[in-house]
Amino acid sequence: MLRTISTKFWNIRPTGAFHFSTQTVNDVKVEQSPFKTNLKNVDMSFETNKMYAAFPDIVEDLLEDQLAYHQRFPELKTTYSNFLNYTVKLQPQFIGKGLFTVYAYKMLEKPLLLTDDNIKKACVVGWCHKLMDACLTVDDDIIDSTERRYNKPAWYNVEGVGVNKAILDGAFLDTGIWFLLIKHLSSHRHFQDIMKQILLIYATTNIAQRIDITKKKVTELENFVLTPKAYGFVLPVLRTALFLANIDDKDAHVATESISKDVANYLKIENDFNEVFNPLSSIKETHNDISEGKSSWLAVQAYSRGTSAQKKLLEENYGKNDKESIQKCYELFNDLQLKDVFLNYKEEFYNKTFLKIHKEVPKILPTELFVDFLNYSMTENFRM
Repeated sequence: MLRTISTKFWNIRPTGAFHFSTQTVNDVKVEQSPFKTNLKNVDMSFETNKMYAAFPDIVEDLLEDQLAYHQRFPELKTTYSNFLNYTVKLQPQFIGKGLFTVYAYKMLEKPLLLTDDNIKKACVVGWCHKLMDACLTVDDDIIDSTERRYNKPAWYNVEGVGVNKAILDGAFLDTGIWFLLIKHLSSHRHFQDIMKQILLIYATTNIAQRIDITKKKVTELENFVLTPKAYGFVLPVLRTALFLANIDDKDAHVATESISKDVANYLKIENDFNEVFNPLSSIKETHNDISEGKSSWLAVQAYSRGTSAQKKLLEENYGKNDKESIQKCYELFNDLQLKDVFLNYKEEFYNKTFLKIHKEVPKILPTELFVDFLNYSMTENFRM
């Protein structure tokens, strides 16, 4: 384990301005970028097996509790079972929050308490995170008119569903979270803390979404590019794992939240980048940040770096839903080499956060957990 670090990094502000700075931890020099020497995949085979093994019971619990007064409509069991399998039980890269919740709990808990029952409870919390993501995604796809998600039609676009049913189905996911937490964790010492973490992110993301869909001028975007909407990506993962392991140390939670917010903001920027430069990814096959004038990091970067003529071009075309305007914005992003800007930002963000982890994580917590959290985040495993 690396105990002492000294490294130089680019501090990249939301405005896109770069300034070179040096931070030192115990005056030991690292010759190479941690991004190049430490970034690696995190093995989630154990967690994947446990999560998928728990899913049939999750479905059974949700159907039993939520259909309690609809027993004379047996077809609803099939309807909602299909819905859960379509929107929640996805490939491992799309349930990353749940997987890492189990992974973190396993690293934080006392070995003697790592029983099958406690691992199952961690899986329940992990699936609650995914239920929340799925609920927000079902609604978000309707709001953004997204046709496809995860390489298949968005839920509202599935034959026989439509917008109205999809909205109600999203509510089924939302209420399901609270049924699961009450059933499996109501006796846990930190039941309320775990529930509050998930509820807070749901409320925060919905409010941020309302702000996001309000059209703004290009000159205003900088104020909104890093909003609490980003927190939905990962913010509750580590803190719910801490509470599951009965860790309530104030310094531990403060450091955990700070690092989680940093990573969440990075993931929001990465998502903005992928919306434009990786539109055929398996995350989402259509993008509309440009046409809807969203508060995108790319637009903020372009406006802060562009010449007067380029700024005017962006003002005249960003937020217009026609192919010509979208193409002009896309070409401008390319002219300003924003791909390279992002890749530089990615490496330097990793280095800065790697340093922060070794400097700020209290001794009560395993540093390697936070490095793994950073690595898992930077290898595109926290997808909504």
